[in-house]
Amino acid sequence: MNQSGSESKKIFDVPLLPEEPYIDFLVEQQDHIHSVHFSICSPYRLDGRYLLDPCSQEEKLSVLLQQLGRVKKYGLLNSRFLAKRFYSDSSFLSDTCERLNGLLDSANIDGLVYNDHYLLQALADYSPDTASALEAVPGVNSQLITFEEIALRMDYIGGSGFRLPQKLILDRAVNRNFNALKIISEKCRASYPDLHLELLANEGCLLHCPFKLSHDAHISLANSGLENDIGLELNKKLGCMAIFDKEPERIFQSPFIRPEDVDHYLPFVSGIKLCGRTIGSSFLMDLITAYINRCYEGNMLSLFDTLEWLAQSLHIDNHRLPKDFLDTLANCDNNCSQCRYCQKLADKCRPLKMSLPDLRR
Repeated sequence: MNQSGSESKKIFDVPLLPEEPYIDFLVEQQDHIHSVHFSICSPYRLDGRYLLDPCSQEEKLSVLLQQLGRVKKYGLLNSRFLAKRFYSDSSFLSDTCERLNGLLDSANIDGLVYNDHYLLQALADYSPDTASALEAVPGVNSQLITFEEIALRMDYIGGSGFRLPQKLILDRAVNRNFNALKIISEKCRASYPDLHLELLANEGCLLHCPFKLSHDAHISLANSGLENDIGLELNKKLGCMAIFDKEPERIFQSPFIRPEDVDHYLPFVSGIKLCGRTIGSSFLMDLITAYINRCYEGNMLSLFDTLEWLAQSLHIDNHRLPKDFLDTLANCDNNCSQCRYCQKLADKCRPLKMSLPDLRR
């Protein structure tokens, strides 16, 4: 897990969108990019995010991936689940393996990111040669939070026929628990010395979100065509959006990592994952630049994947957060009734007035 020289700067795992200006940007920043993750453009919608048109840029993908050189490349098969029939559907398994083999041949991809172990085993049983050529990387929604869980998952992956992952992302819940990070890091270094441990920086979800598993299931249902949408109105009425709207102080309890705080984590992990591929390439370029520079002078909410909607009505001046911000929250016992730290920060947030954009240009 220790890196030296130029490799030590290759910290970030970032989304890849098959758009030429964005790829040019990633090529320029590749000294900082450890890996990219991307949709494999399957019509079966194997992604962990809702995709309106998963195949629209399929032809560009391989060509653009080739431009990234030694950056590691991981295709996303990270849906929470599939309809049961697909695990034995030869047409589906053949199509998926053909796509993976095509990306292996044309772009030398390193592996896939998954959450559904049924899918992993079904692919390995259908095409052992494909499995043996690819790392199987548990996605962040696998919620690995202890070394014991990591070790067991490694055993299960090894038994599946896929290659063991060379990188692994921990659950968001450990982002503010430096004692747990230290223990996990030390044990992983002893047992898996080349493993690139990562943390997810900018999702912006609730800490130990009680809706997470259901929300992932709603996305899978929508991607499979069994539902019409991913439940946005449900989240506004009953879910995380309703909680953030009613209790904005929960934003600070969310286990995000600011650009300014990245270096505090590097003694324990090798990398930082950035998300937000459904928001678009302009957002991603600004986001990646902020994390590379370790500085962002703007609305903190504008960095987050899941809180983009809230950034339209609330401004949190990231550059003016107190110096004790990380230390205080890293030592928080989440006994909110006895502590008003987050509430005091929320009281200083600036509400934004609703306005129409200037459409004259």
